[in-house]
Amino acid sequence: MTLMEEKKLSRHLPEVLKHEILWHSYSRLINRIPYFTDWPIELIEKLVIMEKQLIYLEHDLIADVGLPGEGLMIVYSGVLAVYTSQKVEVGHLIDGDYFGELSLVTDQEVRTSSFVAVSKCKVLLLEKIRFRQLMRSYPDLFYAMRDKIFEEYREV
Repeated sequence: MTLMEEKKLSRHLPEVLKHEILWHSYSRLINRIPYFTDWPIELIEKLVIMEKQLIYLEHDLIADVGLPGEGLMIVYSGVLAVYTSQKVEVGHLIDGDYFGELSLVTDQEVRTSSFVAVSKCKVLLLEKIRFRQLMRSYPDLFYAMRDKIFEEYREV
């Protein structure tokens, strides 16, 4: 099914069914991310529902070095190449890999790598603005996540 056919069909579905489809399609990816593994199921459901689906074609620039991050990006399908600021390819991200988690918890974050689609890709974006609005109701979880992310970046 093409993206256009999917969107056309989706318009006629009840909201409950749309949410159920999103849950079954994307919840496993969120649950695999260490920051979210112990979070309540109702919060995970909200994260899944607020994710944006982005489609990129081969050679599309997904995120550029030096720019602020939009939020957490999760590779649903496809392959992304990772480049340093000197344009040296240093690795690849595949289904289930993610980047941009630091942007969810700080405004000072700028990308230290560029990400380019090696193949057609579907990427899920958890926007930092929407994430932070949601997390106002869960401050303890937000600050625990922030501390965990900061600790990981200090070790690098």
